[in-house]
Amino acid sequence: MKTLRLIIPFLCLAPLDFAQLTPDQKTSDFLQLVGLYAKNYGPYEEKRDVFKFDLYKIAPWVAEVQASRTDIDFYDICVRYVASLKDSHDEFTIQSDYDAWLHFNGDIYDGKFLIDFIDTGYLPPSTYGFNIGDQLMSMDGVAVADLLKQFVPYSVNGSSNPVSQARLAAATITE
Repeated sequence: MKTLRLIIPFLCLAPLDFAQLTPDQKTSDFLQLVGLYAKNYGPYEEKRDVFKFDLYKIAPWVAEVQASRTDIDFYDICVRYVASLKDSHDEFTIQSDYDAWLHFNGDIYDGKFLIDFIDTGYLPPSTYGFNIGDQLMSMDGVAVADLLKQFVPYSVNGSSNPVSQARLAAATITE
């Protein structure tokens, strides 16, 4: 019975004991991703010649992977690698049930990020001092223009059209 009393507290803490991938695991996973493209990707020459992206030149990418501190940093590298192909039919996604939404949305209008929807059931107008049509200037101290640049790899499905790409990147700011 004493053994059971000692084990139960540790079992309760088990869900909190998530480990980050090791540098070797991240490198192996990244090389597997690269290998899939090396074997199956048809328009390699076009991407190399037109977009100046050689999917076989992986040394800088591997260095980034090995220097990544967290799994999220590693996954961001994978997203950027696949987005470098500039193909609207290729993207790197991770299955997750995590979801975050600020209960308002915006879009690009005349080159500015303007709020175009507010969930007033969650954000009552009497409490929050912004309205539809207001311009969002920054988020967490980062200018919206800088966020849009950071989120471009996550809007790869609009890669053939800069306007679509900016609008898809804008959608990720509040979601």
